[in-house]
Amino acid sequence: MDRALKDARVYSKFKTFPPLYRRIRAYNVAFYKGRDAAAYKCALAHLIEGTRKGNLYGEWNDYGRLL
Repeated sequence: MDRALKDARVYSKFKTFPPLYRRIRAYNVAFYKGRDAAAYKCALAHLIEGTRKGNLYGEWNDYGRLL
């Protein structure tokens, strides 16, 4: 991930999330890294803010079928 996730509290919270969620969110942020700098920064900020609040966002678990 990015240096911004190195914040100990945010990163430790991120590590408590389900592995599938972590992989999907990391991929989604990394997808924009080389393509669109503004979208990358926005996606990363959204992930960090959601993680800081302890929220799992999106339909990463296919509406509950992957848990």
